[in-house]
Amino acid sequence: MNSKIKLHNVWVVECHRGGALRWSAHIPHNLVPTEGLNYGVTQLYKGAAYTAAWYIGLVDSSPTVAAADTMAAHGGWTEVTSYTEAFRQTLTLGDVASGQANNNAAPGTFSMNAAAVIGGAFLCTDSAVGSANGTLGAVGAFVGGNESVGSGDAVTVRVTTVAAAG
Repeated sequence: MNSKIKLHNVWVVECHRGGALRWSAHIPHNLVPTEGLNYGVTQLYKGAAYTAAWYIGLVDSSPTVAAADTMAAHGGWTEVTSYTEAFRQTLTLGDVASGQANNNAAPGTFSMNAAAVIGGAFLCTDSAVGSANGTLGAVGAFVGGNESVGSGDAVTVRVTTVAAAG
């Protein structure tokens, strides 16, 4: 018998200005890099010290993501840090059902304080903005390409985590 588990996230990222929707972007299936896969196996099967703290970050324009990406080394993209929050946004997932959970009840929201171009999003285990520490759990690029934000825009990130038999 051969059994597999597939992990991915589905993302919806929206930008609002003055309460009006400016744009909506999607990542239907992001990359779970080797670092994230190793972390999952370590926590699930080895029973290592686990932390449930995951944080949402924004990725700059035209990201190129790779299985070898880590928080310390990801040559195909950089983090967007032009927002007022002191930390990356906490991923707060709701109840798990059918192998899925989402943060729809508590989406990550970034208050932009400068013009920037956003091309995707990521999840990691370190809350510090711009930090190269922690584990990169997921990263993906918008399927429709880059989106622009300006000072005063609010960027909201909704993530659905999915574990499915493969």
